[in-house]
Amino acid sequence: MDFKKYNELKIQDLNLERPERPAIPFDPKEEITEADWSGAQRWLEILRTQRDFYRFALTAAAMKIAGGEVALTEKDLQEMQIGFNEKQRTHFALVLLIWFRCARILGREFVVSPVIREQIRYSYRHSANTRTIFICAVALKLLGEPLPLHRKAQKKIFEALCTEGERKDLSWGFLNSMAYAKLSGENVALTEDEWAELRSRLKFLREDNWTEFLELVYCMMILSAHRAWADKDGVHIELYPPEKPRKIPPPPVPRAF
Repeated sequence: MDFKKYNELKIQDLNLERPERPAIPFDPKEEITEADWSGAQRWLEILRTQRDFYRFALTAAAMKIAGGEVALTEKDLQEMQIGFNEKQRTHFALVLLIWFRCARILGREFVVSPVIREQIRYSYRHSANTRTIFICAVALKLLGEPLPLHRKAQKKIFEALCTEGERKDLSWGFLNSMAYAKLSGENVALTEDEWAELRSRLKFLREDNWTEFLELVYCMMILSAHRAWADKDGVHIELYPPEKPRKIPPPPVPRAF
């Protein structure tokens, strides 16, 4: 064999099999169209004009996490900060934590007061509402705080969520709870029938409500993902498992004569 010629071979010339990507229930790159992105951009501009910066934040964060282009001005971020501060001064509410999550996705670091932090910890430990518990869990992770509940206690709450009546209707509360539960470390799975229902709902919202459309996309991405988690650096979604490095066969060793 001409070893000099072998050494000049390029890696792409080698006939190496590329492992097939595993199928996942929902991939936004395959299921969201250019027309969807254009509609979402127009809707974002309407919300900006209306100064509805809570829904603006929801829409922009969901667009960014799904891979859309979001051009935010410094004024947009200032308006979001003002709205967040006003909510924080009045009272603790889940809307505050949802706004905080959106801001982190958009690269804004909102300062959470010590009073609100303590209320988040308290609600996580004592709330009877599963959605509240898991929203607070994600907020604590984004704040870089340990979860006060023991892992087994949170697991028990999650198992109760999976058997709630809301699952039959796939209510917004149930879907949000499941997405937040996965970001909190729970192993979440939906059935094929549930995925079919979500796709049908997505088609309806595409023609009716862009904020809810993108929020549903956000939930579906999390629930479909190989891995999704929250930490002090933000919300992370890994749709597919990382590819294993391909092995390149070594050149043959010349035989000594």
